Amino acid sequence: MPHRTFDIPDFQQRPETYTGENKAEPQKDIFSFFTQRLQSADLTPTSFLDVGCATGDLLHFLGQNYKDSQLVGIDIDIKMIDEARRRPELSKAKFFVGDGLKMVAGRFDVVTSFGTLGIFDRFEPLLENLVAQTTVGGRVYVQALLIPDDIDVRIAYRDNLNGLDWMRGFNIFSRAQIYRWATSRGLHVNFLDFHMKSYLPKRDLFPHRAHTLDLADGTRRTMNGLCLILPETLMEIHVSD
Repeated sequence: MPHRTFDIPDFQQRPETYTGENKAEPQKDIFSFFTQRLQSADLTPTSFLDVGCATGDLLHFLGQNYKDSQLVGIDIDIKMIDEARRRPELSKAKFFVGDGLKMVAGRFDVVTSFGTLGIFDRFEPLLENLVAQTTVGGRVYVQALLIPDDIDVRIAYRDNLNGLDWMRGFNIFSRAQIYRWATSRGLHVNFLDFHMKSYLPKRDLFPHRAHTLDLADGTRRTMNGLCLILPETLMEIHVSD
């Protein structure tokens, strides 16, 4: 029997997740977890680049905590960038429309990319570009779904409720694969487990969105309509000589 492949279309942004009356509240738990990590690492960054910034929620949070820092955001969707530019609280930030796999914005003390790695079938191109835009001694922080076991998963889903065809966005990579990639390039990588503390309700009209699930052991985990309990991870890459 001939081998058959499933053709998944390119990632399509879900604008209702970021704009309008259905906009999700910023995930302040992960933002706080991230800034606590910066503080525990004794970092005093003066410049931040957020790749896949959407409407700028993370940059807004960083601007409140690092008031004199340079803030730059990149997103491939012009609607997201236009919305970010309209936000008065982000008037000091700079935003650009561009492809996170290719665009070069300069060198920054901290480069972030939250919730974007799972869009791609390979993790290397995005991570390579993030590292390339980080100063020596700086850090890259990526919020992603990463599996502790040495397994990579590609996922396609179809939102029949909203009349949307097959989409991607929830690919899951193994930590072991990323560790091998990092060490082969002389980079040090940490994987920090993250569990949501706040309650996120399930939104029946948007089943792809994450919601929280309280387990019998008293812990809270994040789940979505794909029946995935999400292995949320904050990845930290040290960029050195």
